[in-house]
Formats: sequence, C-alpha cells, structure tokens
Amino acid sequence: MACHSYSVLVLALVGATAWAATVSEVDDNSPSRPDNYRYCTEMDIFAEGQAFDLSVAQIEGCTDISVWNMNMEDEGVFALAKAMALQSPQVITKLDLGYNKITTAGAKRLAEVFGREDSALSWLNINGNTEMGEDGVTALLTAFGNHKVLNTLDFGSCELGSGVTDALVEFLVTNTVLEELWINTNKIGTGGAQFFAGLADNKGIKKLVIGGNEFGDGIKSALEITLIKNKVLEKIDLANNALSDVAAKHIATGLMKNNVLKVLDMDTNLLTDTGAKLIVASMEKNTVLEEFSLGGNKVSDDAQRKQYQKVAEERDVNIRSLNAKRLGAPDHDEF
Repeated sequence: MACHSYSVLVLALVGATAWAATVSEVDDNSPSRPDNYRYCTEMDIFAEGQAFDLSVAQIEGCTDISVWNMNMEDEGVFALAKAMALQSPQVITKLDLGYNKITTAGAKRLAEVFGREDSALSWLNINGNTEMGEDGVTALLTAFGNHKVLNTLDFGSCELGSGVTDALVEFLVTNTVLEELWINTNKIGTGGAQFFAGLADNKGIKKLVIGGNEFGDGIKSALEITLIKNKVLEKIDLANNALSDVAAKHIATGLMKNNVLKVLDMDTNLLTDTGAKLIVASMEKNTVLEEFSLGGNKVSDDAQRKQYQKVAEERDVNIRSLNAKRLGAPDHDEF
C-alpha cells in the first residue's frame, strides 16, 4: 500500500476546499450542470484513514475530479485509469491531473480510457507533467483526435518540444469540437510554423494560449496565413515568444483580412513602436479586435503603449479609424 503522510492530507484538504468553493461560486447556477453532478478530490478518491492509498481509486458517483499537484506518479494514475475503465458508460466530464509526475506509461494508459467511444470528458488539465515524453503526448493527442465532447485541453508546461508538432497538427486536422487549447511554455520553437499552418484550417478552436514557446519570427508567414484563413479563432495568447517588428508586420497584414479575432495578447515580446504602429494601423480596416495587449515590449513608454492598446477597445468605427490613422504606421497600406 502506497501512503502519503497525514500532514500532506491536511494540506490537500485545505487546498481542495478552497478550489471547491471557487467551482461552486462559478458553477452552482450553471444550466449545463447535470443532475448527477459530484465534485471529488483526492480526499474522496484516495484517502484511507489518515493517509492516501494510491493503489486503488474510489470514483463511484464522481463526475468532476481534481487531483491537482498530488505528485501521485504512475501508481495513482493507473489506479484512476482502471477505475474509469470500469465505468460503462463513462460519466466523468472534468478531470484535473496537473502536476502529477505522469510518465509515458501513465499517459498511454490514460489515452486508452480517453479514446473510448463513450468518453464523456469535456475538460482536461494535464499541465506540468514533464515526464510524459513525445510518445505519451502523442498517444493522448491521438486519443482525442476524434473525441466527440472534449471542449478544453491544457498541456501547458509539459516540455513538449518540437518533437510533438506532427501529432499536434494531426490533432488540429481531425478534432473539430475542441474550443480551448493551452500549450503554453513548452519550447515548441521551430515547430511553431508547422503548428500554425495546421491551425489555419482548424474548425473548432476559439481560444489558443501558446505563449512561452520560443518561436521567434520563424512563425511570421504561417501566423499571417492563419489570421487570414482561420474562421473561428477568437482569442490568441502569443506572449513571451521573442516576436519582433518583423512578425508584427505579418500579424498586421493578417489582421486586415480577419473578421473573427477579438483578443490578441502580445505581451513580453520584442516589438518596438514600429511594430506596434503596424498592428494599430491594421485596426482601421479591422473593426473586430477588442483587446490588444502589449506589455513588456520595447515601445517608447507606458503611456504610448496604453494609447496603442486603446485603439482596439474603441467600438465607434469612425473614432477607431481616426485613432488607427493617427497612431498607426503611415505606410500600412503598402505591406
């Protein structure tokens, strides 16, 4: 029997109680909550007396499970997967597995369960699991390729690297129901251009959080094409990706032909006033963008940054156009 100490159990209880309170505040009146809804934490699933037994998972009646940051490794993951596999039909709709030291073997075992035809999972957080490896992540993405109900998927801070780009692109092509994807802080690097090329034709994702991946300007052309071709993406977080004025020029070109994107987060990149002005100028034609974040870049000063950002916030089309002309690059129609 694998056990955790009582002190860990108490800490887990405090954290779980706070998390549950937050969920309750947000979700209690949700019309989509099923009548059989039950929120479960590690206390419900693994607690035995004053310790945790990770060899057996008790999930009967659970529909929403949070075992975040338990460091339960594969023993707990395999126990949980086994319990889920015994359900027929599947009833778990939300699962938080963040920061649990899941390995390749654990990820593959979970993929077997998630890939079932009767999977009810609509929300999965598996962030912070850096030991899943390329094979484990690929197995999960393959399992979700034709998933019918998955709405939100968080792979943030999993050290994916460029090796999973093919699997990500295949996922973007085959999955049409996912609306929110988090793959931030993964050092995808040179694989970024390939990823955005696949995103251009995606039919489902409305929110993409992909900051902190060390793309650099290598994604500039693919990102421009995505902004032009993609018809569903409403929010994109490109923060902390070493994007310069070169990339800003391509983003601006894409925005002038985009009528869907509402939020563009460019925080902590390398844009100067030149790049910021190019994006602002595009807002004369683009009247859909509502939020443009530019903090942590190389613009002249904070007051100027705020002026650039406010252009996107302006809903009066005539005032917006005037501000875009006044603050934007004078030659923006030429690029």
